[in-house]
Amino acid sequence: MLSAHKLGQNGVEYYVSYAGRGTEGYWLGKAAASLGLVGAVDPAAFRALAKGEHPDGGRLLERVASDHTPGWDFTLSAPKSVSLAWALADEPLRAALAEAHREAVKAAFSFLEDEGGRARRGFGGRDGHVPAGLAVACFVHPASRELDPQLHTHGIVCNVVEGSDGRWTALDSRMIYLHRRAAASIYRAELRERVAELGGQWLVPDRRGLSELEGFSREVLRSFSQRRNAIEAELERTGRSGPRASEAACLKTRRDKLDVELVELRDTWAQRARALGVTRDSVTALLTGPTGASRQLPPRWQQAAESSSDRRGSPAHRPRSPATTWSSRGLSDAPKALGVPSSKGSPTTPSLIRRGSPRRRG
Repeated sequence: MLSAHKLGQNGVEYYVSYAGRGTEGYWLGKAAASLGLVGAVDPAAFRALAKGEHPDGGRLLERVASDHTPGWDFTLSAPKSVSLAWALADEPLRAALAEAHREAVKAAFSFLEDEGGRARRGFGGRDGHVPAGLAVACFVHPASRELDPQLHTHGIVCNVVEGSDGRWTALDSRMIYLHRRAAASIYRAELRERVAELGGQWLVPDRRGLSELEGFSREVLRSFSQRRNAIEAELERTGRSGPRASEAACLKTRRDKLDVELVELRDTWAQRARALGVTRDSVTALLTGPTGASRQLPPRWQQAAESSSDRRGSPAHRPRSPATTWSSRGLSDAPKALGVPSSKGSPTTPSLIRRGSPRRRG
């Protein structure tokens, strides 16, 4: 899924705070590259772009309005089944799933930049638009506000773009909003293909184009979707429906955030799984087959697992400092634990779902 909203100055500081907690973030976009912003997100550079200034000091934009918008938060979230597999798998597969998510995010923002990166020219855009490169600061988060596994990336599209004419101006955000659903579809398609390469099998997408991995029952997915459950309970209580009602329910049920160590979250997720006798090996086997000496990741994903642990800003699970924390409301009392039912067909046979190819029906 992809959600989007305007970012305020408080939001800028919220993401900057992650730079000191092992979640440095990483840059995407042609404008970022043009400014020499590659690799980890530097807090000072991020703050500068949020104000329309050059990371090295001085003005960047030709004009900065008094009510300048720092940017927009476009969030791409992995399907719940992928988040569960990522949370519970062994380290090599966990790193490979994180890399698959990262590559899918990159593809989505590349499309968003090509199709929606536009800057107006002339007063009020009277001279039309020009293509423009984006500067996107990406921050990877591992959990929902209810502290369930939810692998997702916040892509902060800064309100500074470099037009094809070489001028630096503000972004016309209407264009990226126009293409956000298509970008979400690209993310889902790219993620499915990459996870299928790891051996994952996908259920047929529903009418909204959403799909989950085989091997996780609906009950399991809902038990690890406490945020969604709270929103649906609020809608049922009010008797309302529709997008606006859902947004209101989302705000009504939103919890405050507290700092929780990521290692503690992982331990809690594993405990919830073990409560039903589900081990790391059984979850890993859903994607790559039975564990043991004969089980190996495909070569390119093995390389990803080895290299991502050294990449700054990656969600791949390099050894973390005990001080590394995740911000949410606090650990819950482990509701229903994870159960992995037997899936239809063999869960060890790769089944790629590619654009233009028949979808596998489970």
